[in-house]
Amino acid sequence: MSGHRALSLLTGMLCLFDQTLASLKTYLGDANFFFEVNFAWSSRHEGHRQAVRNEVLRAFQLRGWSLPHHLLEPGSLPSVDDPPMSVSHCPLAGGFALTAPSTNVSIGFDLEATERVTAPIVSRISEPDELATAPDPASLWVAKEATFKALPRSIQPLVTSQIEIVGWLTLAQNFYRFNAGLKGSQHFGNAHGLVVDFDSLKMGFFVYPT
Repeated sequence: MSGHRALSLLTGMLCLFDQTLASLKTYLGDANFFFEVNFAWSSRHEGHRQAVRNEVLRAFQLRGWSLPHHLLEPGSLPSVDDPPMSVSHCPLAGGFALTAPSTNVSIGFDLEATERVTAPIVSRISEPDELATAPDPASLWVAKEATFKALPRSIQPLVTSQIEIVGWLTLAQNFYRFNAGLKGSQHFGNAHGLVVDFDSLKMGFFVYPT
């Protein structure tokens, strides 16, 4: 790839990122919301977990927010007192989402390479009507994963198959809103779920008031 073509591709991706971030802030109603995705943080790269957590720390520091030291350890489990953030990795890329500690919400974020998620895979954790009404299998997958990550431990189910995704609404091209709940119970009326395509990735976001 020539240097000019590589620069054009990078410029295009940065423009797409800025547009996606602006849309997420608008739909979530949170001016402090931020996310970042990097192909260097994919699960195929050694040290990817620590690399993304170091970047999370930098993002918090740039905003003057504090991040508990234990969250810098890969595999650490968040507590109710931790700031709202969520990390995800797949073989194609890695990333994180966060917002201001003062917003009193819990964030769930998931990303996956779109082509890797097929209907047979998603059917293992979904009901037929969920799969039939979703925009595509990958959207349903990241929606369930993001919702699962955002839920407090007091109501978080044991497995993602116990999460129900309904009420899909297309907001823009490749940009969707959804509702979620636990099977057999009322859906979360005051929570927000979004799915967006970014380059070759499918990303899911869920914000749950705490």
